[in-house]
Amino acid sequence: ATLPPLQLQAVDLRARSSGQRVDLRLQCASEHWKRLSLDGGFAYGDLSGLASLEVEELNPRAWLDRVVQATGARLAIAPLRVRASLQTDGATALTARLEASTRSALLAQGERQFEFPGVAVRAAVRAESPSARITLEELRLGPDKLLEGGLEVAYASGEALGRFSFDIDAARTLSLARRVLAKGKFGGLPDI
Repeated sequence: ATLPPLQLQAVDLRARSSGQRVDLRLQCASEHWKRLSLDGGFAYGDLSGLASLEVEELNPRAWLDRVVQATGARLAIAPLRVRASLQTDGATALTARLEASTRSALLAQGERQFEFPGVAVRAAVRAESPSARITLEELRLGPDKLLEGGLEVAYASGEALGRFSFDIDAARTLSLARRVLAKGKFGGLPDI
C-alpha cells in the first residue's frame, strides 16, 4: 500500500549551524493535521542530539483506511494529539518517548461496534548497550487507566533475552468492557 499524497501548507523551516552543532525547526499545516512542529539539533563532535515532535489534530484516517481495509473492519478515530521525542548521547544511549491521545475511537466489524470514549497512551524506550527497556507508562480508555508495564531486552551475540511484566486493573477493565458492550450491538458480559 502506498502512502497518501502529502501537501504541506504554511511551512516555516529554520536551520542554524555553527562549527559545533546544527539546529532545525519546522512548523507546518496539512490537510492531515492542524499544526506540526518539529525541533531538533545535534552536535557534530559527538553526534549527540535531541528531537521533539508535536502534532495537533492529526487525522489518521488516510493511513488507517489502508491498513484496516484488508481486514473488513472499520476504524474511526477523532483527531489525535501526538508528542514524541528522541535523544541520544551519540555513543551509548538512545531514549524515545511517545504520547498520543484522542477524544474517541470506534472499531466496527459488520454490525458489531465498539466505541471508546477518550484513548491515551504514553510509552518510552531506552536503549543502552547491551540492553533496552520498553515501557508502556499508561494505556487509558476514558477515565480508566487500564495497563502499564515494561519489557526489558538484553541482547548479546545476536540473541535476545527478555523480561516482560504488566500490571492490569482487572476490575476497571471489566467495568469498561461492560460499558462499551452495553453501548454496542453485542449484549453484555456475564457476571463473574
